[in-house]
Amino acid sequence: MQPTQSPLSPPEPDMQSKAEQEAASRETAQVSLLAQLSDSWHAVLSQISGAVDLAALEARLAALSLLEMLALAITLAVLAITAWLLVLVLIALALMATGLPLWLSVTVLLVTNLAACIWIVLRIRRKSADATFPATRSVFREYTQPQHDTAE
Repeated sequence: MQPTQSPLSPPEPDMQSKAEQEAASRETAQVSLLAQLSDSWHAVLSQISGAVDLAALEARLAALSLLEMLALAITLAVLAITAWLLVLVLIALALMATGLPLWLSVTVLLVTNLAACIWIVLRIRRKSADATFPATRSVFREYTQPQHDTAE
């Protein structure tokens, strides 16, 4: 029979080393887990930082492109107006070649242009109603109106 060890006596040497090994193993596992979490966190932050940098660069490019498009649109409008005025001059000269006086040729062109402007404004007004989503608003209006009980 082996002698029993008293609770106050130190543990046997091989049991103590086994407990120390388990504690060291747990500590290593905790350190390893913390290192993995730290690495993962830094990787996530790096991805977010890269995405934010990319978005900032693309926003800058979009703003510069928008400015260039606006400048080109203004240039196009000026060129289109110039071309239209030259077309009107040619039409006025053609009308004058038929024997109409200058004032009458210009008046014909003015009335024609004003009629076209009025037609365009009326067309825009008619089409603007389509941009207000009338059918969708009526559906939402049905859902937002309080339901009245008809059984009363």
